[in-house]
Amino acid sequence: MKNALIVALSVTALAATLAQTTNAQMATSEIIPRLAVTNQTTTSDTVVIPAVILARPGYVAVHGEKDGKVVITPALGVSKLLPAGLNRNVTIPLNGLADGAQTVYPMVHFEGNGNEEYNFPGPDAPVTVNGKVLVSPMTLTRVAAGTPSITVADGPITLTSQGAFVTIPSVTLAQSGFVALHSTGPDGKIKVLPVAGVSALLPAGTSTNVMVMLDPNVAVNPGDKLFAMAHVDANANGVYEFPATDAPVVGAGKVIVAPFTVR
Repeated sequence: MKNALIVALSVTALAATLAQTTNAQMATSEIIPRLAVTNQTTTSDTVVIPAVILARPGYVAVHGEKDGKVVITPALGVSKLLPAGLNRNVTIPLNGLADGAQTVYPMVHFEGNGNEEYNFPGPDAPVTVNGKVLVSPMTLTRVAAGTPSITVADGPITLTSQGAFVTIPSVTLAQSGFVALHSTGPDGKIKVLPVAGVSALLPAGTSTNVMVMLDPNVAVNPGDKLFAMAHVDANANGVYEFPATDAPVVGAGKVIVAPFTVR
């Protein structure tokens, strides 16, 4: 069933398409629905859909799995009504999410009867592309609140008068610390130094939409792979000092780090 349903593009492939596509451009041409997902960790029973393109208003419904098959109803969660065109970083609240890692299935549905409420089974049928349902499985890991985690999504570099930054959707820390961005080395693995960017000091708990300013001395371009890594403020001075201090955060024996691609 998984193979029969999957017509969604990978996040990286879709990012390349989205980088050259705007809602204005799509308004003048036929819109082909697309969906991009990325594996995530959540402490707040939510999932973030990096990007979805709709030919007309609709929803992204997140379905669970049982015995290796998609559970169509009830859905774990449904987005608000989304407009036609490109929608980025769609946050969907979930119910009935189990602890630990699990496979979930974001699925695109059109608004079928104009009442602006999700009705499925019913008029709000799944979107199909080339005869196949537009759905993409992903791994969603639910951890207890306070457990260190980082949720990332492929996203653009934003330019401001203060400089360039990228946004990390969610960071959870057991104690105050930072998110540092590490680049990719020639071997495709994480390059610890120099750091490509560092967030402001973050408090213990969950921080959302974290802005991380990029170091102008480290080249970061659209298409580059970065690693968002959590670091503890070891000496509580509010200044990122790594590798001298401020070591990476470790949870369950592993460094808390998540890769993503800059658009």
